[in-house]
Amino acid sequence: MKKITPFMLMSIFTISFIACSGTAEKPATNNTNTTNTDTAFTNTEAASKPAASTSSPAGSVDNSGKTTAVKVYLVSAGDNGTKGKPFGNFGESLVAVSRTVQPTAAPLRAALDQLLSMPEKYSADRQQLGNYWRGSDLKVKSVSITNGIATIEITGQLSIAGIADEDRITAQIEATALQFPTVKSVNVFVNGTPLKEAIR
Repeated sequence: MKKITPFMLMSIFTISFIACSGTAEKPATNNTNTTNTDTAFTNTEAASKPAASTSSPAGSVDNSGKTTAVKVYLVSAGDNGTKGKPFGNFGESLVAVSRTVQPTAAPLRAALDQLLSMPEKYSADRQQLGNYWRGSDLKVKSVSITNGIATIEITGQLSIAGIADEDRITAQIEATALQFPTVKSVNVFVNGTPLKEAIR
């Protein structure tokens, strides 16, 4: 039987130590599939933006997608709401009149331009209609639509004959603007003054 020398004991100890070290837990590596939070947020934000509307505004649209006809709302006085949409307290109604315009991507402004250019008295389908947007040098200064709110700036001198005209003027321009699906409410200013104040 061979004797175990100190050198042999040292060798056995060294081999055992190396074997034990080989089973130590390796540090976890980074997961290459981890989602980049910033990138994910950016993509989510982009996906949440509504797609551009493809719905056509009220009126006729040509092959290029531009509007070629709009509606202007005039007043049928004393008909008790039988000829159109009733409004106000004087038994009157709003009647839509179709107007042909040059192809435009800004139909609201085109409709307002038509409203301001219509004569005070207008005959359509044997109906006598009135336009109460009358005065001197009435022009559309600017039109914008933000979050469904149409802001309309009018310049010029607006003539008002009586209290009934207040309802007529307001109803006409609101109905003309609200024909378009992108408009949910209307704010009108005349020479920088809110319409409600300008007509009083």
